[in-house]
Amino acid sequence: MKKTFVYAVALAMTILSIYSCSNIEIATFEDCYKETAKISENCYVSVADTIQYYEKFGRKAVMNKLNDEIVKFCFGEQFAGKTVEESHKALSDSLRNDWDTSAISLINSDAFSEETAFFYIYEFMNVGSFDTPFKDLQSYKVFKYSYMGGAHGFGATYYMVLDMKSGARVHEYEMFKEGYKAPVSELIYNALLKNYPDMEEEFETFNDFSQVKDKEDNPYINGNCKVSDAGISWNFTPYEIASYAAGHFEVTIPWGDLKPYLSDTISKNI
Repeated sequence: MKKTFVYAVALAMTILSIYSCSNIEIATFEDCYKETAKISENCYVSVADTIQYYEKFGRKAVMNKLNDEIVKFCFGEQFAGKTVEESHKALSDSLRNDWDTSAISLINSDAFSEETAFFYIYEFMNVGSFDTPFKDLQSYKVFKYSYMGGAHGFGATYYMVLDMKSGARVHEYEMFKEGYKAPVSELIYNALLKNYPDMEEEFETFNDFSQVKDKEDNPYINGNCKVSDAGISWNFTPYEIASYAAGHFEVTIPWGDLKPYLSDTISKNI
């Protein structure tokens, strides 16, 4: 296990600009668990995590809340109350047991061959880091990757927003007034068409916007968003609004365009 401290001036100044604190330190936890099957070095399970979190941050109670939100976001709600290191170990143990149950029995069967060894590879990775700030809010992102045999793995980036005063996570719906989904999704959809003009046909094939605009599960309002001085950015992972091969998409909607739909708490800070 490796833990490093980040003292980058730009990062420190960014965080200090949104929260008055005399001593902020950001730590990075890095570790990779790997176990290889005895029958072949091409069959293995690996769990690699690189996670940034607060080592020091003003009031300890707020820091603990922020770090708990980071743990839950990177590892899952079931790890609430654990440290990053404890969560990594618990997740590694759990995934190792899954691999042992699902793969080892097949590896040890007569059906195993080196040509099909990739079916018995389990790879998992989390890379969590601080992203852009806005006033008293701080964006955080995690890139998650998993592979459990087959043609390809799946990797995607997810964002969350943290309240630096309370230590709580701020969900998308908490930043807006009731009834925001239809008008904001239209802003997002139009921004997607502007930024990715060649994708209009595929967007429509996956989700006819006119049919999903007013639905509660509108795919263009996915909660995967971050804040910055420029506005709110939404990220769409593979398969959400287009094919896997098309990759991910990200658009930023300016604060001015969003202001009519923002909650009073957010709007007063614009």
